[in-house]
Order: sequence, then structure tokens, then C-alpha cells
Amino acid sequence: MPYPPTDDRLRHLLAQRINCHVDTWKLAFFIAGAIVDDPDIRGELNRIAAAHTSGQPCGDRNCRTCFEAATAAPATAADTEAQFGTEDCTCIPWTRKYGTPRYCGPQETVSDISGWERQADCPHHAPAEEPT
Repeated sequence: MPYPPTDDRLRHLLAQRINCHVDTWKLAFFIAGAIVDDPDIRGELNRIAAAHTSGQPCGDRNCRTCFEAATAAPATAADTEAQFGTEDCTCIPWTRKYGTPRYCGPQETVSDISGWERQADCPHHAPAEEPT
């Protein structure tokens, strides 16, 4: 028979943890039984299981994956926006090299680019339409 038994696994796992902090296995098993039988704890375990089953974060700080997802910084437009100068991008690079802003010529390098003029036909960066 495997240990812990599959029909009482939670109680045994809790008792193993508790046993490190109390004098006897019997006391640890008694405390674990009280924890497992508590309706509030059972309800919380069911809520967490239901959230995970439906693919939603449970919101519990002790669930590392859900806690990290809840506290992660939201994606910004810079993270999700396509890069300028990619294959389909029709935007035009410009530079302030030598003082006045102008479009980049063939002699300029990537480090000379000061910004990009968004083109209306660019599939990634077309300017937003003004509301009327």
C-alpha cells in the first residue's frame, strides 16, 4: 500500500508537516484531522480547485503561479507593438543629426534614427483615426 494512502492523503501530508513541530505523531495526526474536517478550510480548498479547474487565478498568495500572475506588471503598448522597420512597416525614419529634423538617408545608421513618422498605410503603426 503506497504512503500516504490515496483516500486520506491530505490528512497524512498535513500531519507529516505538523509532526516536525509537535512531540508525537498522534498529536500531529489529530491536528491535521481537525484542519481537514474544518468546513471553512474545505470550502477554501474547493474554491481554489474550482478556480484552477476553470483556468482562472485563485487569488491566494500561497499559490505561487496565481500570485505572480496577479502581481505581474501589465503589458504596455511598447511590449505588444510591432517594431518599426520590420518587413511590412512603411513608416519613415527621421533624424536630428546635424541639427534640423529630416528624413534619414541611405548614409544614416540605426543609431542616427531619432524617431519614426507613422504612415497611414502601415499595417502595424497607422495613426489612430480622429473621432468625428
